[in-house]
Amino acid sequence: RLLDLAPQIIEFSELGEEIHNPIRNYSSGMIVRLGFSVACHLDAPIIVLDEVLGVGDEGFQRKCMRKIEQFFSEGRTVILVTHDPTAMQRFCQRCLVLEQGRLVFDGPSQGGSRSPPARFFKDGKCGLTSAVSSSQCAARGVRFCYA
Repeated sequence: RLLDLAPQIIEFSELGEEIHNPIRNYSSGMIVRLGFSVACHLDAPIIVLDEVLGVGDEGFQRKCMRKIEQFFSEGRTVILVTHDPTAMQRFCQRCLVLEQGRLVFDGPSQGGSRSPPARFFKDGKCGLTSAVSSSQCAARGVRFCYA
């Protein structure tokens, strides 16, 4: 079945003729593009995506976001691991924040009665304050997971 989907997978990945090169020669971005493209074409009820929105040009990122929205509309469960607060706020219903591998927050992404750690959140919403960039979070080992 996967071989039947190869043309659509390759087209979605936008790798073009690079698809014929050995994977060991791919950049990390090319590997993520191909991995996301394969995941998009599987009929899995649960999809785990790790940092997929951080690669590719803006057009490819928009295409990935549309695909994630399609997963939700199909009733699939998506677990997204990201340093990107914008993507998290766009898709998140529930938010887990890990700092150095330790859970520091588990709660609703938009509002909620629990007060998340102030250094990562503002106004009770699961999102970084403007004073903390995603690269600063990456350096501090902060990751957002949500479904």
